[in-house]
Amino acid sequence: MNRAVSGFTLMEVLVALAVIGIGVIVVHEAFSVGLRTVDFVSKRTTGLMLLREKVQELSREQRQAGETITGAFTDPFDEYKWEATCESVPDEEYLLLTVTVNWNNGQRSVSEVRWVGSSQRG
Repeated sequence: MNRAVSGFTLMEVLVALAVIGIGVIVVHEAFSVGLRTVDFVSKRTTGLMLLREKVQELSREQRQAGETITGAFTDPFDEYKWEATCESVPDEEYLLLTVTVNWNNGQRSVSEVRWVGSSQRG
């Protein structure tokens, strides 16, 4: 009596499961990296938007050399903080305004430097 053997051996099943398991892990990691990247880009874009608004706001007012001011944004942006400093430049009637917005407890930040008018102009 000759019986036809069909099906998979135990070794073939184990190899197939190992290959599928590795594939699932790779796909999961790729999705995780993608989600972290989307979160990073979203927070950075929000930081840049808040930075531009704060620079515009602070540039409209006269500043003094050596001035440093800090603050925080309101809900829903309460995770973001800002700091602005003004420094004089020799032989210039303008000041350099540096505004920095940071988030993630100061681990991430964006900055902009702009020339602004001085309140001590002659």
